[in-house]
Amino acid sequence: MLCNSLKINEIFDSIQFEGGFCGTPATFIRLQGCSVGCSFCDTKKTWNSQDGNLFAVQEICRQVNCNHVVITGGEPFEQDIFELCELLLSFGKTVQIETSGTVECDVPDDVFVTLSPKHKYKKLIPQALERANEFKIVLGKEQDVNDVDVFKRHGSALWFQPMSRTKKGLDLCIKAAKIHDGRISIQTHTYLGLD
Repeated sequence: MLCNSLKINEIFDSIQFEGGFCGTPATFIRLQGCSVGCSFCDTKKTWNSQDGNLFAVQEICRQVNCNHVVITGGEPFEQDIFELCELLLSFGKTVQIETSGTVECDVPDDVFVTLSPKHKYKKLIPQALERANEFKIVLGKEQDVNDVDVFKRHGSALWFQPMSRTKKGLDLCIKAAKIHDGRISIQTHTYLGLD
């Protein structure tokens, strides 16, 4: 079986501090390349697909130290990650993908997909919405709370995350959680000074 290579920005061990896996030790595989261009992005270093280093999927797997693996970006689905996911699953890892929902989600069924919708920047793909196991919705203004209904229809868990570390941002999340029967996801790692 031929093995493909992926453009990698970084691989590191930390704790998943967002969404349903909050508190879980994880190896993060941050892929290079993203054409979405969110103004509030905290990983703009991943945008240029020409940057980063090329690694074979077996080499990537050798750098995984934790039982839980988070494949993030950039936008992970702008590269073909199916083989990487299959290999990680074959090693008994749980695999979580963090995606914007702007590219089709082509991964094995056992992969957990966290979709953080970036519909204000690029069109969402219906297949990605259907495939999502949870939605992590970033809230920055009042209108964002009203826009949640489109994601609620898909029946996946709803997590609300403030765009900024302000009382206003947290208040929007509390309001959304009450209205839409969701939960609040705070980027705890930013308060702790972790990656």
